This record gives sequence, C-alpha cells and structure tokens, in this order.
Amino acid sequence: MSHLVSPRFTSNAVPVLDVSDKSLSLVEKRHEEALDPEHERGLLTGTVLVLDNPSPVNSPDTPDRTVFYIGGSTLQEAATEVIGAFDSHANEMPDWVGSTNEELSKIISEHFCYGDHVCTSFPMSKVPS
Repeated sequence: MSHLVSPRFTSNAVPVLDVSDKSLSLVEKRHEEALDPEHERGLLTGTVLVLDNPSPVNSPDTPDRTVFYIGGSTLQEAATEVIGAFDSHANEMPDWVGSTNEELSKIISEHFCYGDHVCTSFPMSKVPS
C-alpha cells in the first residue's frame, strides 16, 4: 500500500482525502469551526480511532489492529495524519474502521473505499472483537 504508487498522495507524500464532495464540505466546515474561538466545536481531543490491519508491515501474515489517539487536531488534520501514518503500518487497506468520533470514522472509511475495496465504519462500541 505504498504511497509511491498511489494517486491519493501528493508528490511529497502528503495524503489527499479521496472522499465525496459532501464529505469534503463537512471536513472544510469542521476545520473552520475548530479554528473559530467563538464556535462551540473545537479540536478533536481524546478521540480514539481503530483500523483493521489485515497485513501489518512488520508481520504480514498476522492480521491485527492499528490504534490512533487524536489530540488537538481538526477533522481534516486528524484524517490526513491517520491516512499517512496507516500507510507506514500496513500492506493492505483496512476492511473496517471504528472511532469515538463518528465523523472521523466515516471520513477515514470513505477514503479507504477505493476501487472494489469496501471499508466499513463502526462506532467504537461496535468495533469487531
């Protein structure tokens, strides 16, 4: 799953969110809200995100999970940070993603639904065991 062969990364390896226009609008809206000190919505702090990792880089034959703890990021920052970091931990795209933040889970899941691959989004309470 190297970014070297993916059109979903810029030439300097920054992830590009590959989601619908509706989702991009949500990401942009949440980003502006997080930067506005007058707005109630703040940064994602204390958010946990778990991704299925069917083929970890360090042990490709042993499916596992990859866990991210988000602190002080906007929805856009968190999504691109997770996508970039996951690329260095996995040989394949995840089959599911779960989070304590439903919007982040859905954005990450949608990004990883690519070609014929489907990635399901779950709330943290429904993450497969």
